[in-house]
Amino acid sequence: MLENQSEIKALLDYYQAIGADEIYVNQPENWMNETCDFSFKAPRQSVVEVPEKIEKPQKNSPGYVFEGVESLIARLNKCLSIEDLKGFVQTIDDFSIKRTAMNMVFGCGKIDADIMLISDFPNESDDASGNAFTGPVGELARKMLSAIKIEFDDLYATYLLPWRPPGNRTPSKKEIEFFAHILKRHIALVSPKVVLFMGHAALKAVTENHQAQLNHYRGKVNEYACVFRQAPQKFYVTYNPSHLQKFPNYKKRAWEDLQFFEKEIS
Repeated sequence: MLENQSEIKALLDYYQAIGADEIYVNQPENWMNETCDFSFKAPRQSVVEVPEKIEKPQKNSPGYVFEGVESLIARLNKCLSIEDLKGFVQTIDDFSIKRTAMNMVFGCGKIDADIMLISDFPNESDDASGNAFTGPVGELARKMLSAIKIEFDDLYATYLLPWRPPGNRTPSKKEIEFFAHILKRHIALVSPKVVLFMGHAALKAVTENHQAQLNHYRGKVNEYACVFRQAPQKFYVTYNPSHLQKFPNYKKRAWEDLQFFEKEIS
C-alpha cells in the first residue's frame, strides 16, 4: 500500500513512462493474491461470444499493408491533394501506434502556406483533441514563432508521425523510415518556400540519415531532394518545444536558430 504522495507520484510517473496512461477497469484486482485461481475458466456471460464461423478478411481490404518502398511511392503519387493523403494515412494498419493513440493528428493551417512547420509526433493534448500543436507544448511553439513575427495561422503545421507513440517514446527506426516518404509527399503537396523542422526524428526522416545531429544543421540553410519534387526543398532546424520544456537551458540556442530563420526569410 502506498502511503505518501511521493510514492504515488513515482508510481504514476513510471506508468506514464511505459505508456500505461489509460484505465481499462474501474476496480483494481490483486493478481498476486495467493488465493487467486490462475486456472483457465469458461468465459463469463458478459464476455462477447466468438461466432462459430469467422470470415477471412477480403483481399480488397481497405487497410494498407506495406509491400516495399517502390509500391509505397507509387501509392503516394496517386495522392494529388492533402485530403487524398490524409485518407491514405487513415488506412495504414502496420503500426501499433495507431492502436494505442486516441486520435490521428494529420496537420492544420493554410495548405498553400509559404512556411511549413514540422515536429516529431503529436503531444498528449494533440492526441486527446486530434489537433496539432495544442496544449503547453503547442503554446510554446506558437510563442517561439510569434517572437519572430510569424503567426501560427499563417503557416501549415504537421508531424512526422500522425499518431502519438505510447509514453512519448522516441520514434523507432522503422517508423522514421516509413513515414519519411509520407512526410515528403505531404511537404510536396503543400509546396512551401521553406520548412522549419522542430526535432531530431523529422530531421532524420528527410535526410534519410539515422545519425543526423541537430547541431550539424543549425544556423545554416539546408536542402534535401526527393522523388516528389523536381527542385530541392529548403529547410531550417531548431529544437523540439517539448525538449525545451524539459531542458530550458537550450532556449538560448533555440532563440539563435529562430533569429537566423527570421533573417533568412525576410
